[in-house]
Amino acid sequence: MTTNSERSMQSGAVALGSLYLIALLAGTPLAYAGTLWLGASERGWRTQVAAGALLVGWLTLALGAAFVWKFLTTKRRPILLLACASGLVAVAAYAVAYEWGGRMLV
Repeated sequence: MTTNSERSMQSGAVALGSLYLIALLAGTPLAYAGTLWLGASERGWRTQVAAGALLVGWLTLALGAAFVWKFLTTKRRPILLLACASGLVAVAAYAVAYEWGGRMLV
């Protein structure tokens, strides 16, 4: 029998996982652009850092979605905390990409 807090945690995890999957699909073209710009040494190191951040952001979103799936199958709370931390790392990576390389994507 599940309690109300377990049900709300599970529904929150489903919402978080859905958000990660949508962001993962939306970020896939950015990750592809990041792979193309990663070797662009003629444009400076900031472009390479921004391209790497696009890849890191995409990978951490994928990792967060995997952690949410693992939480839903095992119901272990520390795994859900790892999923939330993955989202924060993804936001930080996309912030770096926007700050240092936003012009390269225009």
